[in-house]
Amino acid sequence: VSFGGANFEESLIHLDQSIPNAKSLSRMKIEIVGNYEGGIHSGYQQEVVFENPGVYLILGNNIGEPEKGTSAEKKDNLAESASYPLGNVDVQRMVQDALGGSRTAWDKVKTLVAYVDRFIADDYSSNSLSVFEIIQKRRGDCSEHALLFNTMARAAGIPAREVRGLMHFEDKKFGLHAWNEVLVDGVWRAVDATWNQTEIPITHIKFSENHLISPNISFNLIWME
Repeated sequence: VSFGGANFEESLIHLDQSIPNAKSLSRMKIEIVGNYEGGIHSGYQQEVVFENPGVYLILGNNIGEPEKGTSAEKKDNLAESASYPLGNVDVQRMVQDALGGSRTAWDKVKTLVAYVDRFIADDYSSNSLSVFEIIQKRRGDCSEHALLFNTMARAAGIPAREVRGLMHFEDKKFGLHAWNEVLVDGVWRAVDATWNQTEIPITHIKFSENHLISPNISFNLIWME
C-alpha cells in the first residue's frame, strides 16, 4: 500500500472526535485536513466532495449505486496467477472442505469469509509472501486474510478482488486495511474476512485503484447519523 509511512503506526490518520460503534452509523461527513491530492475512491457508499475552501468525505449506505461488474472484470477476477494458485491441490481441497453444503454464490461467500477468519490467527508480524506460506503458518494480518480469501473465492468460481483503504479501528484513529470485493448477482459487494464481515461498516474507506495518500492529513468529523 502506497501511503508514505514506513510502518503502520506512522501511517495513522487521526480523527478529531470520538465516534460510537461504527456498525451503528448510517451516514457521516468528514473534512480532510491537510495536503490532500487524491487517492480516496469516490463511488458507492463514499463520495469525495470539494466545497471551497475545503475537501470533504461523505460516507453512507445510501450514497451512489452498487458498482455493476462487466464481463471483462468477471473474467479478470476469476483468473489464476502466481498470487492466486487456484488449481493447486491444497487450495482446491481447502475450498471443498470449507464450502460443505453451501449452494448459492452468496452462501459460498459467507462460508468462505467465516472460514478464512477462523483459519488465520491474527499476527501483525507474520508477513507471509504467498498463499502457500499463509496455509503453512496459519497466521497473519488483514493482507493475509484478503489474499487467502481472494484465492479461495476465485477457486470456488466467485469473481473476487482485493481492496486497500482505511478502517476506523480505534478511538479517533483510522489505519491501513485490506479487504475484498466479490461479484455476486452482477454487482460488486464488499466483505472483510479479517473480521468475518459480509456487511462492512461505512467507516471502511476505499482507496482508488492507483492510490497514493499523503500521511500528513487528518480528519475532522462534521456530522454523523
